[in-house]
Amino acid sequence: MKSGTEKNYFPFFLDISNKKFLVVGGGKVAERKIRSLLRFNAKVKVVSPKIGRNLKVMAEKGLICLESKEYETSDLKGIDFVISATNDGNLNRKISEDAEKKGIIANVVDDPSLCSFVMPSIVKKGPIVVAISTSGNLPLLSKKLRKDIQKMLNADYLRYFSRMSKIRRMLKREIQDRKAREKILRNISSLGVKEVARMNIREIKKLVGSMKK
Repeated sequence: MKSGTEKNYFPFFLDISNKKFLVVGGGKVAERKIRSLLRFNAKVKVVSPKIGRNLKVMAEKGLICLESKEYETSDLKGIDFVISATNDGNLNRKISEDAEKKGIIANVVDDPSLCSFVMPSIVKKGPIVVAISTSGNLPLLSKKLRKDIQKMLNADYLRYFSRMSKIRRMLKREIQDRKAREKILRNISSLGVKEVARMNIREIKKLVGSMKK
């Protein structure tokens, strides 16, 4: 993996339920990464000679698998993704190189040159997920954008999601013509978020019925 080259990451959403992550490092940074992964039902194994108290508690609860030892290449066996969250530059590079040899994508915290993937700042409210990245170059900006988006995504957006999901299911049941369904959805989506969010079922059915004519 060449260092000093500009990375151009493609953003995509992946189901990581039951995917196996190796996290090397037992400090606060590792803990933040792990908490984020657990929100999406990943399986996490942690390897580090020093383990923070919170991670020990998580292991006692069965949330993560913990091994208090130095990293070895054999720790990558059966692993889908690896995250290196240590302050040892040589170790970080070794983990990145080991992962590349085994075809495992890797993230090295605070060193984009050693990453084959980056972990974005995430806003998750119900089924709505927003991921923000500066390609690993300016994490503070990612955090600022995350806070701004968290404020914007209020309860109206969750209600809007719920209403639009019901409308979409209703249209799929009642209208066979895909283009006709999409036209109605476009028309409804042009309404304000609050307006749609605050409709009840009767109002939704009335609105859909008027657009079907």
